Amino acid sequence: MIVGGEPALLIAGVTAGLGLLVTFGFGLSAGQAGAIVAIISAVFAAAVTRPGRRAAGRGQWVV
Repeated sequence: MIVGGEPALLIAGVTAGLGLLVTFGFGLSAGQAGAIVAIISAVFAAAVTRPGRRAAGRGQWVV
């Protein structure tokens, strides 16, 4: 897994970095930064979710 088992840490870092870019006006709008974070989040969600993996705490199978 990416970043030692916690992809949310990497997503938070990217979000913070993009927030700084938007704040200091490096040619990136808030909408563009939001779109980038959404795409990265979707990619990581697809990468760490596997068919047949058990749902946390429910005892059900994720299909």
